[in-house]
Amino acid sequence: MRLLKLGRRMTTMSDLAPELVGEILARVPITFLRAVRSTCKSWDSLSENLIFGKAVARKQLLGFMTMDYMLCSVIFDLQGVRNGFIDISLNEIERFNRNKIDKVFHCDGLVLCVISDHAKILVWNPYLAQTRLITPIESFIKTTDQYALGHDSNGNQKILKFSVCREAAYNYDTHYEIYDFSSDSWKVVWPLGPRDWSIPPCQCGLSLKGNTYFIASSIKGLACFLLCFDFTRERFGQLQLPFHTSGYPVTLSCAWEEQLAVLYLEKEDEILEIWVTDKIECNTVSWSKFFKVSISIKPFNVYALGFFIDEEKRVAAVFAQGKKKIERYLQNSLHHWRRSMFKICENWGIS
Repeated sequence: MRLLKLGRRMTTMSDLAPELVGEILARVPITFLRAVRSTCKSWDSLSENLIFGKAVARKQLLGFMTMDYMLCSVIFDLQGVRNGFIDISLNEIERFNRNKIDKVFHCDGLVLCVISDHAKILVWNPYLAQTRLITPIESFIKTTDQYALGHDSNGNQKILKFSVCREAAYNYDTHYEIYDFSSDSWKVVWPLGPRDWSIPPCQCGLSLKGNTYFIASSIKGLACFLLCFDFTRERFGQLQLPFHTSGYPVTLSCAWEEQLAVLYLEKEDEILEIWVTDKIECNTVSWSKFFKVSISIKPFNVYALGFFIDEEKRVAAVFAQGKKKIERYLQNSLHHWRRSMFKICENWGIS
C-alpha cells in the first residue's frame, strides 16, 4: 500500500475520509474491483455503498462490446457531455482473447458471451471475477441462434436460446431452450406463443427488470413492434411502439435505471426521435417523448446506431459508425449499465 507523508506522520488510505476513499476507488475499473474488495473489509463496504452509489454512478457508464471477435470494456466519461465531448476508453479484456466472441449480452451485472462457433457460451460476473462455461443442447446449435439473459420474479437467473430454421416462405420452425443457473441444466420448451414475428440478426435484446426486449417485425409485413420475453412466465408478449415504422432504424437502450428508451430515425426527413417508457411490463407499456431533432445522417450507417441517456443532465448521446464499417459493425454490439447494477448479482453463485 502506498503511503502518503503529511508532516511528521505517515498517513495511509484508512486515515482518509470515507467519501474521499470512495471517490478514489470509483476510478478503479470494475474488472479490477475483486482485488480491491479483498484488500480489507472497509474497502469492500465502500465498493458497495460509495462506488455503486447514484452520485458516483452518474459520472461514468461502463459498457462491453465485441470488436473483431474480441471482448472489450468501454468507459464513457460524461463530464463534458454538455460541451459536446464524451471521453471514451476502450480496452481489450485479455482473459477472454483465446475465444472468438461473436455476441455479448448483459442483465443486472452479468455478461453473456456467445463464442463464434456457437458450441459454447460464457457467462461472466465482472464484479466477482467469476465465469461459467455453458454447453448448449448440441442438436440445436445453429448460427442463427438468438439469446436473452434475464431472471424470474424470485431472482433466478436464466438464459433463453431460440434457433430459427426457415424451411419456406413465412414458415418457421423454432426451437426454444431455457437454461437455469440454479440447476445448471437446459430444458426444451414448446410452444412459447404464436410465432408470427422475426428478429433481424443484427438486433440484440436488451434486458430490463429481468425481462428481455427485442425490436421485431411481422413476418408477413414490415410493421415493427416491441417483443418482450417474460422469464417468470417463460412466454413472449408483443407491445406497441410509440410510432409507426416500416423498416426505419429503431434502437433500444435503458434510461433512469428501470425505464426503456427507444430511438427512431426517419431517413427521408432526417428526423431523430427518442421515447422513454412511463410504465413497462410484458403485457403493458406507455410512452413519453424525450425529444425530437433534425439530424444529418449522410456520413453514417443508419442501421448501426446506438445511444444512451444521461439522467442527471437530461441529454442523449447518439453514436454511429461510418458507412465504410458496415461489415465490422455486424460483429459489434454495445451494452452498458450503471455501476450500481452490480449489487444485484453480488450473491450469484458461479465458480
